[in-house]
Amino acid sequence: MLDTLQTVELSYKQTYDVVIRLCHHLSTFPSKQLIEILEICIDGVRMGDRKYICWKDLLPDVLNLLAQHPQIFVNGIPMRGSEYRANIISSLTSLRWPIEILTPLADLFKGLGLKSAEKIAVLNKFGVMLQTLSPTELPALAFQLFSMCSTCSEIMILLLAFEKYFHRFYYKKLFADMQSNSTDFDSIDAYSDKELREAEETILHHLNYCTQFKIGEIQMAAVLRVSL
Repeated sequence: MLDTLQTVELSYKQTYDVVIRLCHHLSTFPSKQLIEILEICIDGVRMGDRKYICWKDLLPDVLNLLAQHPQIFVNGIPMRGSEYRANIISSLTSLRWPIEILTPLADLFKGLGLKSAEKIAVLNKFGVMLQTLSPTELPALAFQLFSMCSTCSEIMILLLAFEKYFHRFYYKKLFADMQSNSTDFDSIDAYSDKELREAEETILHHLNYCTQFKIGEIQMAAVLRVSL
């Protein structure tokens, strides 16, 4: 069925309905079939097709079910479900992530219940990859990434990454213009000041929304002081 979803043109809602229906019955599937479903989902991540992102809703449920098994067989080799889960997360983290699916990929990782070390590795990789995005692509990704964070140190990884981005594309140019009193309106920049300013404002809004109930004001203020 999942292979069919890759080849048949369905609306996002139709695909989502099919996947949710499948999720409701996953607990009745033997581990062998769950592993097959998981492998199809990982292939979907590798493909990087924006039209086929049902894996982000399906893969976490499948992997969390497999992790509960005391023993499963993978290519004929017995292993604990928890060991298999760790191997899959390590594999997902080391994959080449297509730029086109970074936001749904962040949503996927959010649903995996990552351990601290796993989460830090994932956030660091996202911090590197977001440097290649346009300003309009950043807010949606930021929301998913901030939602994943539960500690100040995790938030700091993202804040430093966003600071690097906006310094490169916005503040560096802004400071240079102020110092030179430039009136060159014909210069060509990668992104407009308006795009960058609006993206930054939205990211800060997401930061506040995603952390207000998880991290205290004093802790958050300390993080912001260090990052500024």
